[in-house]
Amino acid sequence: MTAKTTRHLKLWVTIVLVSAILILGHGFYRDLSASNEDTYKGLKLFSDVIELLQKNYVDKVDTQKMIEAAIQGMVHSLDPHSSLLPPEALKELQIDTQGEFTGSGFTSPCATTWSR
Repeated sequence: MTAKTTRHLKLWVTIVLVSAILILGHGFYRDLSASNEDTYKGLKLFSDVIELLQKNYVDKVDTQKMIEAAIQGMVHSLDPHSSLLPPEALKELQIDTQGEFTGSGFTSPCATTWSR
């Protein structure tokens, strides 16, 4: 290949790669952004309330605990059976449920034999 052809090939490869990155990057960015303006307004309100509580509440506020409780309330509002496990509780659950489980081995005689 000549130097001119190699240069054109590199240019086209670069253009294709940059285009692919821009197209894919836009798709990922769109997935990370909120779907409408109301979501941003709600998040701003949430942030403002946290700031007001930190500045004006009579006792010191544990911000992390307050945020986790708010998220827990949000998830629980979907239905009474939904909840969000904190990371340490998730680890405990994974440890408790890891491994193999077997049945008790009990067989009911009524279910396996026919009486005549």
